[in-house]
Parts: sequence; structure tokens; C-alpha cells
Amino acid sequence: MRPVAIRHITTIYISDAKIQFHLPTYKKGKKAFTPPSSE
Repeated sequence: MRPVAIRHITTIYISDAKIQFHLPTYKKGKKAFTPPSSE
């Protein structure tokens, strides 16, 4: 695999991990959801 592809997959994996981390808050209410960008 090319380094670019690996980097792209890693970025997706990290983004997915953040979504999974914030998922419980997201389920409680979309208004209560805080984007990872606020970190």
C-alpha cells in the first residue's frame, strides 16, 4: 500500500473512533452532541 493510502485510512479510523467516543452523547440528543473539533 502507498503511504498516502495508509494515512487516509488512519484518518478515517481516528475520525470513526471519535464518533464512537461521542456516540452515547449523540444518542441522548443531537443538540447535546459536541463535535470533536471543540477539543
